[in-house]
Amino acid sequence: MSNISLFSKLGSTVANYKKNLNSQGLKNLQNTQLGDVAYSRLSNLADKFGLGGYLPQRQLGSFGKIVFVASSHTVRTFDALARNINARTASHEIIGQKPILEFLGPDADDITFTMNFNKLLGVDPLKEIEEVSKMCREGQAEQLIINGKPFSEHKLLITSISAAMNTIDNRGNVLSASINVTLKEAPDIPKVVIIPKEGGGTNAN
Repeated sequence: MSNISLFSKLGSTVANYKKNLNSQGLKNLQNTQLGDVAYSRLSNLADKFGLGGYLPQRQLGSFGKIVFVASSHTVRTFDALARNINARTASHEIIGQKPILEFLGPDADDITFTMNFNKLLGVDPLKEIEEVSKMCREGQAEQLIINGKPFSEHKLLITSISAAMNTIDNRGNVLSASINVTLKEAPDIPKVVIIPKEGGGTNAN
């Protein structure tokens, strides 16, 4: 196929992609089957001309400023996403018998995942680790967004990070690294409504 034909096909694919985006009225067409096929065709053609970096990246989700993406130039994704659902209980001791367990209510969920960083995949491992570490140290609570939807009812707070430098070259440069991230639900503080009492005083609800 000639270069003129390839450019013509590339232009046609771009036009169809934009047409589908407008007709579907979708904010992110790439998350649909139609959009994924169109984006893949466009990406393959663009890569042949070294233009892949100009296409919008595939966003798998985000956590605050951290955007999970997978493209031909940048890979920043997560693995082993897990959620622990807990309950709050109280144990009441009874002499000579087993303790009675009392349910107090739901506890904050724990969420964990792993992230792998590799310089060959377009990211700087140390900078990526520092960005996540900063969010942990500053107590930034954010929504974890997966496939355009919040993963949790509440915002999440990073409670711990475990980092490993997996590959280091002979000059001491970190080429690949991984981190285990633990998050905990951080519900907003309930609002207290002050209701004036008849004859003075207040009631708090």
